[in-house]
Amino acid sequence: MGNKLVDAGSLSLLLTLFLFLLGSPVSFGIITFNGKATVTSDAWNTSLDFPPRFAFEQMGHHFVNEYAAGEPFPHLYIDGLFPPFLVEMASNEFPRHALTLGDSVAEGWNYGGTGGDQSRKLHLHDEQYMGYAQLSLIGHMRSSRFISFLEIITGIPNLIFDSHLWGAGLHQIVTGGSLGIHADFNRHSQTGLWRRVNVFLYLNDEWLEEWGGHLELWHQDMSAIGQRILPVANRMVIFSSSRRSFHGHPDPLACPEYTTRKSIALYYYSSKHGSTDVADDEFKTTLFRPRPHEEVCDDTTQVYYSS
Repeated sequence: MGNKLVDAGSLSLLLTLFLFLLGSPVSFGIITFNGKATVTSDAWNTSLDFPPRFAFEQMGHHFVNEYAAGEPFPHLYIDGLFPPFLVEMASNEFPRHALTLGDSVAEGWNYGGTGGDQSRKLHLHDEQYMGYAQLSLIGHMRSSRFISFLEIITGIPNLIFDSHLWGAGLHQIVTGGSLGIHADFNRHSQTGLWRRVNVFLYLNDEWLEEWGGHLELWHQDMSAIGQRILPVANRMVIFSSSRRSFHGHPDPLACPEYTTRKSIALYYYSSKHGSTDVADDEFKTTLFRPRPHEEVCDDTTQVYYSS
């Protein structure tokens, strides 16, 4: 049996999502500073609509330069793009996992283990076990208007959403969990398409700085960190996926026992890899690298997922 219940809360959520889909277009303002963008509007107080295509196109053109200038590789993070109530509902749809994990892992979820470069991480890619709000957010991020938005920002044409959610979907990490600094696999094992763009949407309300869990972006030679991004609710990170886009959250989480680091991770592909390096024509798996003070981990038997 799954862990979904049809109760007053679920009926209220269905009604809210119905109203959300019937909302009318609204206008949005944008503030950008040092690689961060914030969508500002009182729209969420008066409407349940998601930005229409023309608004996405405007935002895309606004973000082009900031994205390209991102260090240590092209990236951008955006706050407030989605209705806060929808983000909160999606967060509440995650199962509450105990520290011991084991028998507490909900149906459909996979557990990433307790050692090596990936620790205490749970992953769900099967949509039949996802909640209504989670599916709604993923639905918007797989829509043609959102993909057009990504194409404008990144300059990569003909992006393709991975409907298989291979390595993507819902990610949840418990206290003490971590993910080493790595560059992602470069091709999809089933479609053969080239991985080009990663999008992470964080769902962590009232996440504290001292809990850690920052997404770290590192220079290719691992000489220095280029960016640290706190995984707070309604923060979306977009970056180009390549063999030089090293990222992760390598320090063990220090959050309370029943607080987890939640995210939606989605990957976008294309039929061309976009690299001038002939070696990139070959399939490459996830590549982990130690930080300057760390030793190399020899465990290469795990399957790794970003976010």
